[in-house]
Amino acid sequence: MESSVPLYSSSYLLLLLLPSLSLLLPPPQATASPLSEATALLHWKSTLQDPSRALRSWAALHNSTTTSPCSWLGITCTSSRITKLSLPRAGLVGTLDALDFSALPSLAVLNLRRNFLAGAIPAAVANLSGLVSLDLSHNRLSGGLPASLATLSLLVKLDLSANELTGKIIPALFANWTRLTYLQLQQNQLTGNIPTEIRHLSNLRILRLFDNQLRGSIPRELGDLRSLVQLDLNSNNLTGSIPRSLGNLTRLAILRLSYNQISGNLPHELGNLSNLGVLSLFTNQLSGPIPHEIGGLQSLELLGLSQNRLTGPIPPSIGNLSQLFILYVNQNQISGGLPPELGKLANLENVHFAYNLLTGSIPSSLGNLTQLNHLYLLFNQLTVSKS
Repeated sequence: MESSVPLYSSSYLLLLLLPSLSLLLPPPQATASPLSEATALLHWKSTLQDPSRALRSWAALHNSTTTSPCSWLGITCTSSRITKLSLPRAGLVGTLDALDFSALPSLAVLNLRRNFLAGAIPAAVANLSGLVSLDLSHNRLSGGLPASLATLSLLVKLDLSANELTGKIIPALFANWTRLTYLQLQQNQLTGNIPTEIRHLSNLRILRLFDNQLRGSIPRELGDLRSLVQLDLNSNNLTGSIPRSLGNLTRLAILRLSYNQISGNLPHELGNLSNLGVLSLFTNQLSGPIPHEIGGLQSLELLGLSQNRLTGPIPPSIGNLSQLFILYVNQNQISGGLPPELGKLANLENVHFAYNLLTGSIPSSLGNLTQLNHLYLLFNQLTVSKS
């Protein structure tokens, strides 16, 4: 249901949230030369399939003074040393095994997303001690997260999403990532718990772990990450309750916990999230009432509570959600009447209250909803009042 809503795209958020990487590049190190860097890259190229000939500009050097790898496709240099290797969507087929990371000591940005790279992430990636951004997403990488990643203390962005990675998230990974603002590990096959050590990522703004096989409870330590803007844990095997500490995340714009096995009540502390635009809690085992504090979410655009076990009435405070345009509360056990305050939500486009225990008359104030495209009230006990 929610995938059709173009809210807060991750690319847009990244542009807003990540500082300019050029300001974070470490000074070039003197241990490499253009020749040694080029030799390492040419050796790696020799192990790859390159059907689109993306690397045709990567040619052997005549000598170290007349030709430089800095002119090759995907290569950016600072002071004649390679600081950026970026080859997204280049159609490269192969592995990272033959890439000599130690020959690229000044590399700050490595972007190989959306290729066809397979095999494990080499532990030797830790030799890139100045790395600020690592993006290997949308490949076919397998195996676990190498523990050596923990040594990359300058990382601001880490994106390993949409691969075939397995195993647990190692707690030690989080010890040195104090600069990390962007962590994407979604769409893999990661297992185990979300480590409580995640609290060390004090600058984290985007955390996306959806579409894995993570289990256990949502750690309350996530509430310590006060810079978080996006938290997406959809489609795992998470259990337990929603931590009250998430109410501390007052910068949060997106909170997605759908398609898990989360139980317990909705914590009233969520009402503190005044910047929240998306609250997606579909398909869990949540119970109890919708707290009246939900009226504090005055930036909310999507509220998804469908397919839970929620009970009690719809709080009149829902009328405070003036930005709301999608409201899904179907397939719960909500009782009482539809509050007239719903008529204040002038931006509403889609409303789903089907399969509940609602009674009474449909309030005439719903006639004020001029943007409404879909209103689903079937399988309740509502009536239409006669004028």
